[in-house]
Amino acid sequence: MATGEVITCYYKADRGTWTSLGTLDYLVDGAISDKSFKKDIKTKELEIKLAFVFSGSTAVKVDYIMVLFNVEPAI
Repeated sequence: MATGEVITCYYKADRGTWTSLGTLDYLVDGAISDKSFKKDIKTKELEIKLAFVFSGSTAVKVDYIMVLFNVEPAI
């Protein structure tokens, strides 16, 4: 990441409302290349959204997003 770049990650569980999962901010985190967010979300349907802030001619590049999940057995 470079100066002025921010990525905010949001999630929506079961078609509810968008909730912030966390933010990657150059001013706070520096020139990081990865960051983990851990949240205990129990849902049947999950949507992920990224919001980008950048300035001038720079733009954030996202190579990949990884979502890890566990499936609970039905009772």
